[in-house]
Amino acid sequence: MRKIWMRIYRDLRDNAQPLLFIAAYIVFMNSFLHVSVCPFRGITGLPCPACGMTRAGLLFLRGDFQGAFQIHPFFFGVLLLAGIAILFRYVLGREIRWMQYPLMILGIGMLIYYIYRMKTYFPNVEPMLYEERSLFGILGVAERLGMH
Repeated sequence: MRKIWMRIYRDLRDNAQPLLFIAAYIVFMNSFLHVSVCPFRGITGLPCPACGMTRAGLLFLRGDFQGAFQIHPFFFGVLLLAGIAILFRYVLGREIRWMQYPLMILGIGMLIYYIYRMKTYFPNVEPMLYEERSLFGILGVAERLGMH
Protein backbone atom coordinates (compact mmCIF):
# COMPACT_ATOMS: atom_id res chain seq x y z
CA MET A 1 0.00 0.00 0.00
CA ARG A 2 2.90 2.33 0.71
CA LYS A 3 4.16 1.89 -2.87
CA ILE A 4 0.78 2.88 -4.25
CA TRP A 5 0.72 6.10 -2.18
CA MET A 6 4.31 6.90 -3.18
CA ARG A 7 3.43 6.56 -6.88
CA ILE A 8 0.41 8.83 -6.42
CA TYR A 9 2.47 11.38 -4.46
CA ARG A 10 5.21 11.35 -7.12
CA ASP A 11 2.72 11.97 -9.92
CA LEU A 12 1.04 14.80 -7.98
CA ARG A 13 4.42 16.36 -7.19
CA ASP A 14 5.69 16.05 -10.76
CA ASN A 15 2.49 17.59 -12.14
CA ALA A 16 1.84 20.23 -9.48
CA GLN A 17 2.04 23.25 -11.81
CA PRO A 18 -0.45 22.02 -14.42
CA LEU A 19 -2.81 20.81 -11.69
CA LEU A 20 -2.67 24.19 -9.93
CA PHE A 21 -3.27 25.98 -13.25
CA ILE A 22 -6.31 23.81 -13.96
CA ALA A 23 -7.68 24.39 -10.44
CA ALA A 24 -7.16 28.16 -10.75
CA TYR A 25 -8.83 28.16 -14.17
CA ILE A 26 -11.89 26.30 -12.84
CA VAL A 27 -12.22 28.63 -9.85
CA PHE A 28 -11.82 31.74 -12.03
CA MET A 29 -14.31 30.63 -14.70
CA ASN A 30 -16.92 29.50 -12.16
CA SER A 31 -16.52 32.18 -9.51
CA PHE A 32 -15.79 35.32 -11.48
CA LEU A 33 -17.02 34.89 -15.04
CA HIS A 34 -19.83 32.42 -14.25
CA VAL A 35 -19.26 30.55 -17.52
CA SER A 36 -18.61 26.93 -18.33
CA VAL A 37 -15.32 25.48 -17.14
CA CYS A 38 -14.94 23.84 -20.54
CA PRO A 39 -12.61 26.15 -22.49
CA PHE A 40 -14.33 25.41 -25.80
CA ARG A 41 -17.82 26.09 -24.47
CA GLY A 42 -16.68 29.03 -22.35
CA ILE A 43 -15.26 30.75 -25.43
CA THR A 44 -17.57 29.71 -28.29
CA GLY A 45 -20.75 28.81 -26.43
CA LEU A 46 -20.91 25.56 -28.38
CA PRO A 47 -20.87 22.17 -26.67
CA CYS A 48 -17.68 20.13 -27.03
CA PRO A 49 -17.33 16.38 -27.74
CA ALA A 50 -17.06 15.71 -23.99
CA CYS A 51 -20.07 17.86 -23.14
CA GLY A 52 -22.12 16.11 -20.50
CA MET A 53 -19.30 13.98 -19.06
CA THR A 54 -19.40 15.73 -15.66
CA ARG A 55 -23.18 15.39 -15.45
CA ALA A 56 -22.92 11.74 -16.51
CA GLY A 57 -20.35 11.20 -13.75
CA LEU A 58 -22.59 12.81 -11.14
CA LEU A 59 -25.55 10.70 -12.27
CA PHE A 60 -23.33 7.60 -12.13
CA LEU A 61 -22.30 8.43 -8.55
CA ARG A 62 -25.98 8.74 -7.61
CA GLY A 63 -26.62 5.28 -9.06
CA ASP A 64 -28.54 6.57 -12.09
CA PHE A 65 -26.64 4.52 -14.67
CA GLN A 66 -29.33 4.90 -17.34
CA GLY A 67 -29.33 8.68 -16.91
CA ALA A 68 -25.54 8.75 -17.13
CA PHE A 69 -25.70 6.71 -20.34
CA GLN A 70 -28.33 9.04 -21.82
CA ILE A 71 -26.29 12.18 -21.07
CA HIS A 72 -23.05 10.74 -22.50
CA PRO A 73 -22.64 7.02 -23.23
CA PHE A 74 -18.88 7.42 -23.67
CA PHE A 75 -18.61 8.20 -19.96
CA PHE A 76 -18.49 4.45 -19.34
CA GLY A 77 -15.57 4.04 -21.76
CA VAL A 78 -13.70 6.86 -20.05
CA LEU A 79 -14.45 5.31 -16.66
CA LEU A 80 -13.22 1.89 -17.81
CA LEU A 81 -9.98 3.27 -19.28
CA ALA A 82 -9.39 5.41 -16.17
CA GLY A 83 -9.86 2.36 -13.97
CA ILE A 84 -7.45 0.32 -16.09
CA ALA A 85 -4.90 3.15 -16.06
CA ILE A 86 -5.14 3.48 -12.26
CA LEU A 87 -4.77 -0.28 -11.84
CA PHE A 88 -1.70 -0.50 -14.06
CA ARG A 89 -0.02 2.76 -12.99
CA TYR A 90 -0.58 2.75 -9.25
CA VAL A 91 -1.50 -0.75 -8.10
CA LEU A 92 0.73 -2.80 -10.43
CA GLY A 93 3.37 -0.09 -10.98
CA ARG A 94 3.54 -0.72 -14.73
CA GLU A 95 3.88 1.65 -17.67
CA ILE A 96 0.71 2.39 -19.62
CA ARG A 97 2.13 3.62 -22.92
CA TRP A 98 -0.06 1.09 -24.73
CA MET A 99 -3.08 3.06 -23.48
CA GLN A 100 -2.69 5.53 -26.35
CA TYR A 101 -4.45 3.14 -28.76
CA PRO A 102 -7.63 2.62 -26.74
CA LEU A 103 -7.66 6.38 -26.05
CA MET A 104 -7.43 7.14 -29.78
CA ILE A 105 -10.31 4.75 -30.51
CA LEU A 106 -12.36 6.32 -27.71
CA GLY A 107 -11.56 9.82 -29.00
CA ILE A 108 -12.56 8.98 -32.57
CA GLY A 109 -15.79 7.43 -31.30
CA MET A 110 -16.53 10.52 -29.23
CA LEU A 111 -15.89 12.78 -32.23
CA ILE A 112 -18.28 10.77 -34.43
CA TYR A 113 -20.89 10.81 -31.65
CA TYR A 114 -20.38 14.57 -31.23
CA ILE A 115 -21.12 15.18 -34.91
CA TYR A 116 -24.25 13.05 -34.59
CA ARG A 117 -25.39 14.94 -31.48
CA MET A 118 -24.72 18.34 -33.08
CA LYS A 119 -26.80 17.39 -36.13
CA THR A 120 -29.57 15.75 -34.11
CA TYR A 121 -29.88 17.63 -30.80
CA PHE A 122 -28.17 21.04 -31.05
CA PRO A 123 -29.37 23.56 -29.86
CA ASN A 124 -32.52 22.19 -28.22
CA VAL A 125 -31.57 19.20 -26.03
CA GLU A 126 -29.33 19.10 -22.93
CA PRO A 127 -26.35 19.07 -22.89
CA MET A 128 -26.20 20.20 -26.53
CA LEU A 129 -27.33 23.76 -25.84
CA TYR A 130 -25.78 27.07 -26.84
CA GLU A 131 -24.20 28.92 -23.88
CA GLU A 132 -25.27 32.57 -24.12
CA ARG A 133 -22.84 33.57 -21.35
CA SER A 134 -19.83 32.43 -23.39
CA LEU A 135 -17.18 34.89 -24.51
CA PHE A 136 -18.57 34.83 -28.07
CA GLY A 137 -22.08 35.34 -26.70
CA ILE A 138 -21.04 38.28 -24.53
CA LEU A 139 -19.11 39.92 -27.38
CA GLY A 140 -21.90 39.31 -29.90
CA VAL A 141 -19.70 37.15 -32.12
CA ALA A 142 -22.27 34.38 -32.25
CA GLU A 143 -24.94 36.59 -33.81
CA ARG A 144 -22.54 37.96 -36.43
CA LEU A 145 -21.46 34.46 -37.41
CA GLY A 146 -25.01 33.07 -37.28
CA MET A 147 -23.99 30.46 -34.69
CA HIS A 148 -27.37 30.30 -32.99
